[in-house]
Amino acid sequence: MTSPTRNLTQKFPFLPPGVGQFARRRFGEIAGLGSGLIAIGLLAALATYDPSDPSINTAVRAIPQNLMGMPGAWTADLMIQSMGLASWLVVPVFAAWAWRLLAHRGLGRAWLRITAVPVALLLATIGLSALPKLTGWPLGAGLGGVTGDILLADLSVLFAGMNITAGVIGGIAAAGSAVAAVTAMGLSVSEWRGLGGGFTGSARSLVFRGRQSIHMGRKAVGVSGEILKRGKAMLSRGRLRIEPLFDEVGEPDDEIDIARPSEQPSRTQRVASSNHADNPIVAPRTKRPTTGKREAADRQARLVLEPGKERNLPPLDILNPTPRAVSDGVPDKESLEQNARLLETVLDDFGVRGQIVKVRPGPVVTLYELEPAPGTKSSRVIGLADDIARSMSAVSVRVAVIPGRNVIGIELPNVLREIVALRELLSSAAYERTAGQLTLALGKDIGGAPVLVDLARMPHLLIAGTTGSGKSVAINTMILSLLYRLTPEQCRMIMIDPKML
Repeated sequence: MTSPTRNLTQKFPFLPPGVGQFARRRFGEIAGLGSGLIAIGLLAALATYDPSDPSINTAVRAIPQNLMGMPGAWTADLMIQSMGLASWLVVPVFAAWAWRLLAHRGLGRAWLRITAVPVALLLATIGLSALPKLTGWPLGAGLGGVTGDILLADLSVLFAGMNITAGVIGGIAAAGSAVAAVTAMGLSVSEWRGLGGGFTGSARSLVFRGRQSIHMGRKAVGVSGEILKRGKAMLSRGRLRIEPLFDEVGEPDDEIDIARPSEQPSRTQRVASSNHADNPIVAPRTKRPTTGKREAADRQARLVLEPGKERNLPPLDILNPTPRAVSDGVPDKESLEQNARLLETVLDDFGVRGQIVKVRPGPVVTLYELEPAPGTKSSRVIGLADDIARSMSAVSVRVAVIPGRNVIGIELPNVLREIVALRELLSSAAYERTAGQLTLALGKDIGGAPVLVDLARMPHLLIAGTTGSGKSVAINTMILSLLYRLTPEQCRMIMIDPKML
């Protein structure tokens, strides 16, 4: 069989004989360099993988912590999510390819090496998924990623009749993955021996250096101990005398005449005084602005409550007037009957037989009372709430059984909702005639009647809801309900707001 170099020379006779071999060697070096860069890039991306980095599964605007930037974060997340820890198997494979190509040894049966890579990865994911999750594993899938979990589950079902457990399947897959990985690397037996010898030599060198360091440390400790021992002996015999740093106390030179201070200031004092005079360190205190007449006049005076004096409740005029109902928003009788017939048709399309016997329009929603045909289950009608909303072009529909009656209530939202004003509730006759001690006006029911409750009959009251659902408005409504009904002598209230904005 003729070599590629000879074929290239035969096709292009004007080329020198060594051109083909030169091109092949350069191509191998370029491929080896590319494989090495891929191995280094994947190693850095996988080693600095952070689940909170921007990726396909995480939509954040934060700067990625991955060493390879945004491409590394996306690549590492995709590999870890799909293959788990088996992703690390790609790094030594590309590193082995780079070493063989740069050493001009070639891969040898390259198609077999390339085919063995996905086989090794798939078998590794199955083997890792059979192992229990590690503490702090950031993914919901197992150590083999989503691919390993799916393959292991399918194989467990396939071999369930043969009493082969998932652990046995994982062990067989791990052994096959090791064989496929060795095949993919393409290293010979002598190269594996050299690699093992290199690791063994490095380990021996580290052990030898460690022993030398320990030996030198022991020698240093022994020498230091001998020096300290001799020093103590010399001090005890009086051979070594430490001279004092200061003179003896009481010498004339050390006396200071306090009564006669020096008339000539020192150079340091002159410089310091001149600096203080020119550039003072402490700035003068800024005077606070005086209070204006308007602020003093508008300052609220202390509220003095005299006992026994009659109090006047707050007038209703300080509240916003009740808005007029929009004529287009109030459904008329014809439109209500038309909606009732349409609702019956929608229910009939879903196999529910029945008749709308009564319609109760309200300020926000309208209640349609459905009398189902005999044998119709209530749960079946309740389960059609989303389908009814879609067919009636409504945002949402609530379906429930009305207690004490043989009808099912279907609530549909009105096209235009009526605004419920607090002034209308506080001026109603029901609010004035109620006998509750702490009456609260909460709103209107589905029929438009005021809803009033007694806070004294509630041991505790918890208001919960999402942002913008009306919790603060509800609390303000409760406070005003008490202020418009009770005097300061009748109701003493303490408000605590621990919220910090």
